[in-house]
Amino acid sequence: MEIRKIKIILFIVFIISLIMSFLICKILYNNLLIFLIIAIIINVIFLLILANLKPKTNLHELKEIKKEVIKEVEVPKKEIKEEELIGSPEQKKFHKKSCRYAKNIKDKEKGTKEYFRKKGYKACKVCKP
Repeated sequence: MEIRKIKIILFIVFIISLIMSFLICKILYNNLLIFLIIAIIINVIFLLILANLKPKTNLHELKEIKKEVIKEVEVPKKEIKEEELIGSPEQKKFHKKSCRYAKNIKDKEKGTKEYFRKKGYKACKVCKP
């Protein structure tokens, strides 16, 4: 059972016990001082019970478990492929293949980003390759 549910049940039992002790003190003794003493005792008992309720694992243990799981899971490294880009020798700009301006280039030159940078080309401001 979850700790939250247990705390709710204990709180309900606490309220019921306070009401019962009040009724017993009022009917039998007609004295509220006894009720106050009983209420304090009940309150202390329930607070001790609630203080001893702890989750099965604490936050520090969860962090350690997370670190172990991360270490165990091997993430395959993606092979980084150089994206093939289209360059325009006339405008000295290079574009992604999907760029609207790349489709209008007559004398297309293909290459990587590094290739075009070395040749003095500038990146398209629309597709931002």
